[in-house]
Formats: sequence, C-alpha cells, structure tokens
Amino acid sequence: MLWAIGRDPKYWEHPLEFQPERFSSRLGEGGRTSTIQVRGQHFQLIPFGSGRRICPGLNLALQMLPGLLGATIQCFDFEVVEPDRKNRNGDDRVLEMDERPGMTTPRANDLVCIPVARLSSLRIP
Repeated sequence: MLWAIGRDPKYWEHPLEFQPERFSSRLGEGGRTSTIQVRGQHFQLIPFGSGRRICPGLNLALQMLPGLLGATIQCFDFEVVEPDRKNRNGDDRVLEMDERPGMTTPRANDLVCIPVARLSSLRIP
C-alpha cells in the first residue's frame, strides 16, 4: 500500500523518476515554488513519516541514543576480527581509509570488529 501511495500519478508528476528537487522550496521550472511540506499534512509522504503520523518514538530515540552509545563505548573494547590482515605497507591492524566511488564516499575495505566485555564494566556501589 505504501508503495502505491508513493507512486501515485495523482500526487506526483513522473512518479517513477527520482526527483529530489520536488522537496526544494526554491523556484523550479516555470517559476513555481514547491508547496510540499515534509513535516506537514501531505499523506503521500507517509513512508517518511509526516504530521501526526510521524514516528512517535523519534524524540525518545534522539534522547536515548547518546547515552546508549556512551555506555557501549565505556563497557566494551572493540577488537578487529582479522588481526593477521596486513595493509599495503605490511603493517598489522592498521585502519585503511581508502575510498571507493559513491555519493557518500564509502570505504573500500570494511572494518569488522567484535565487542569484548571489559572486566570492570559499570560497577556502581
């Protein structure tokens, strides 16, 4: 159902084409301004969450995430899964920052780590 709403020609011109400028507030072709408000009551944007139907846990998640990340970093050491893997220069366990082409410049080689619990993790008297 959401797939059909997002591709309904009643709401979108050329619905199967990726056109991010639809959401731009600048003047488009023909001098008209986009009237779509991403956080408004436009229900054709339901897959992204909108208006009253936006994710109800969004604010809670934004408040909880820094504490969760901090506790994870505090309670665990992270070890490289492949400790014998060497980089181009022959050095052990060096993070390679080579990039492959893409919009977000992803790394060429993934860093795979496993969490190892520390001996003294959050012992509060």
